[in-house]
Amino acid sequence: EGQRYYSECRQILAAVDAAEHSFHSGRGTVAGNLKIGSSVSFGRLQIAPRLPEFLKQHPQVQIDLQLSDQNQDLVSEGLDVTFRIGELTDSGLIARRIGTTHRVTVAAPGYLKQHGQPQTPEELRGHNCLQFNLLNSQNLWVYESGAQHHEVRIKGNAKSNNSEAIREMVLGGLGIALSPVWLFSEDLNAGRVTAILQD
Repeated sequence: EGQRYYSECRQILAAVDAAEHSFHSGRGTVAGNLKIGSSVSFGRLQIAPRLPEFLKQHPQVQIDLQLSDQNQDLVSEGLDVTFRIGELTDSGLIARRIGTTHRVTVAAPGYLKQHGQPQTPEELRGHNCLQFNLLNSQNLWVYESGAQHHEVRIKGNAKSNNSEAIREMVLGGLGIALSPVWLFSEDLNAGRVTAILQD
């Protein structure tokens, strides 16, 4: 019994060594199909612009970029990887944090000139706040400053399930939005929008 067990273990270890060698020897060339999922805005603004350089470095890779603001099922949609912002809802999946982002409250200078700039989160109740309606807490905006925690129920005359549509409404002077900073980074730098309620 012991001899047979020893022999089988050696075969298993040899197979593991062979698999490991095969894996490491093939690492110089990246090839094959890669199906990537992402939210529409993040995929369009953050992933798609980086793909040309990636494909220049790895010409044997074929990319299939699937953009959706709905939750994507990796298995049924055949996705190899998906980029999401927020908490992982399916604990059966493996997630790796690749970065962090924060949200910023923004408005166009024209809106602020006409309606005034809120100085506290509570003052948002008197403003037209644009809602991203894919979030469960779409009309509850949360602000934290040190030990202070503010939850503000907002209201407004427009909402959308697409963050780029919200961006366009903000740029048009329709109202105030709470959004990931990367969505408005160029607009902030160019002065097309103003960040408000900053610590």
